[in-house]
Amino acid sequence: MRLFCGISLLIVLVTLGWMVYKKKNDVFHPLCFFCIMQFLRYVPTMLKGDVDTQVTITENGVVTLFYMELLVILCVFVGYGLYQTNRRNKIYTYQFEGRYNQKGILYGSVLFIIGVATRVYFIQLNGGLTYILSNIQQKVHMVTGHGYLLAFGNFMTYGLCMILVDFVQNFTIKRKIIFVLLLACDLFFLGFMSDRTAVMRAIMIIVMVYHYKKKRLTVKSILNPKVLLAIYGIIVFIVAMPLLRNSEGFDKYGSISALLNEATGKVWNIFYWFSYAGRDIFVYQHFNITNYWWGANILNLLCAPIPAALISWKPPVDEGYYLSNLVLGYDIAPPSLDYVYKSSFPFSNQGILFANFGIIGLIIGSICLGYVYGHMYKILVSSEHNVVAVIVSQVILYNFAFTSHDMVMVLSLIGYLIIPLILFGKLRLCRYFSKNYKVYAEER
Repeated sequence: MRLFCGISLLIVLVTLGWMVYKKKNDVFHPLCFFCIMQFLRYVPTMLKGDVDTQVTITENGVVTLFYMELLVILCVFVGYGLYQTNRRNKIYTYQFEGRYNQKGILYGSVLFIIGVATRVYFIQLNGGLTYILSNIQQKVHMVTGHGYLLAFGNFMTYGLCMILVDFVQNFTIKRKIIFVLLLACDLFFLGFMSDRTAVMRAIMIIVMVYHYKKKRLTVKSILNPKVLLAIYGIIVFIVAMPLLRNSEGFDKYGSISALLNEATGKVWNIFYWFSYAGRDIFVYQHFNITNYWWGANILNLLCAPIPAALISWKPPVDEGYYLSNLVLGYDIAPPSLDYVYKSSFPFSNQGILFANFGIIGLIIGSICLGYVYGHMYKILVSSEHNVVAVIVSQVILYNFAFTSHDMVMVLSLIGYLIIPLILFGKLRLCRYFSKNYKVYAEER
């Protein structure tokens, strides 16, 4: 039965994703991307996983997960369809206006330099690059209190995207070399703290900008041997980063080649890192009408901007701390601070919806997610894939969920992009009638 559920879900996702791809000719269409992410997060573990985030994968659990997944997929597609069929949403188009459109290299270079400078400053604060790499197991201690400083590191990716938009108009050999060097710098400074999520997000944003501004990726082009080799190299790099989190740090391996050799043998770990299967199975089996949270975690979100020094009772932004403690047998709920286990198992979108409001929350929340995807794609397409729209779209596709942690992450990533552009680049999101008649312009 477990094999049947895994293969059936695979067939559903491939069929729906392929239908959307053939109709829209866009691998980054939100529904197509959604199907890809659902596959990565659930199918491999359903087929083969034994234990996932300390949850034993049972046949009954997989069956429950299978039916819930079908419901989620249906509701997301329904939500997207509701947006598309709303006549009011068809009469408007959107445009991003601002100086950065004409001076992409200038604004991109400034953002990139600021991003590099903040990472260099962080390295100096923590004893230098050699010390950090040799003591990477103390990452949590090093980053504590430096969240806002580290967030400026995203400027590197944002700046690189703006530079890329200008470069691809005349992508000479010289420009390609410059871009590759800047990209290597970006990935190094994002990855030296073994932060694989930031690296994956940066790569996807840059690839998405190239996709819309230079050459559309197709299934055929992705299956090109050179592209597959590049993807494999990126996976090895991402797998290698967390291997440094040990008592000896980089000294355990002694050389880059030894580290990469071990990473090569563990490339399948990428599916484990993507997986939400175990924690979702636990959520579906643990929560019921007697212990739903009923939106109590909203307090965690509201308290997020307030420094902990001002309120001693500030709850964690990440509800995953509650989930990890529940998995380990500790009874806890938001906004409590009394959690024994200090590591987090972040909630999936459907997991947090079910934990709060059960099956009704799962249905309504998934429809809302599909509606958000529809509105986001409308802005992306009507703005002619403006670089700001592309970056915001990828952030929403990869990070958006109804958890406090993900909401704060999305607002932070988007805020660090648009606030500087509003202040110094006169960024405006303008809404027009479809017949190019301007209704009004507003800053967002």
